[in-house]
Amino acid sequence: MDQVIFVAQAGTNQAEHICEAIELFGKEVIPRFEDRLDASDAEKERRLEGATTAALARRSPPRRATAGYLVTPQAEPHPAPGHAPTGGGREAGNSASGGGTTSLRARASAWLQGRGEAAFGRFVRGRTDDQLIRTVGTSLGLRMIFRGMERNFHPERTMGFAGDLQYVLTAGSRERPWVIHIDVERIAAEPGRAADPAVTLRMSVPTFARIVTRLVPPAQAFMDGRIGIEGDFQVASRMGQWFGDPSPF
Repeated sequence: MDQVIFVAQAGTNQAEHICEAIELFGKEVIPRFEDRLDASDAEKERRLEGATTAALARRSPPRRATAGYLVTPQAEPHPAPGHAPTGGGREAGNSASGGGTTSLRARASAWLQGRGEAAFGRFVRGRTDDQLIRTVGTSLGLRMIFRGMERNFHPERTMGFAGDLQYVLTAGSRERPWVIHIDVERIAAEPGRAADPAVTLRMSVPTFARIVTRLVPPAQAFMDGRIGIEGDFQVASRMGQWFGDPSPF
């Protein structure tokens, strides 16, 4: 045996149990095979050399691209995510909770403005709900997220959709509504409410932050009751693909 395929998500397993099993395998099993990995791979290549050569001989030669053929990033099935723009700007206002909150907000601003989406994901991973409300739930934080959604938009995946997507995000007792306007190939996001949105999504700012950084699957959040959906459920089920998520099918 030289390959193992896990089907850990079968049955009634919970996400935390699946993660626990993967971590246990990585901690207790994989280290026992690492020392012989190179030798095992070399032996496998030697054993399969004849079959590999015969299979490659049956393969048709690669097709040549026509003149002028160009692959663009947005044409890729899973394009690399964009990066948050660098530059100035800071959140206005004072903190009522003292220097600790001010320091946290300043560090969050640096992450949000200058370090890109991967760093933003690491920032979100280590924060409590209250910390995410005080940082990501600000005008600066939400603007950064929605600008990232604009950059990651794939118009070719919308099947010609035109309409508004309404987000109603709660930060404690306050609502922070944002609307995404889509007109087939054009997209624009802004704070506010749409007159007649195709879909309205209601969730807390911490849930929203963890979904956009792929720390929480949206389907799981919906099943847990952390997302409320109103309007066209077919549109809602496809929205993730419009902003860079792989197809679930």
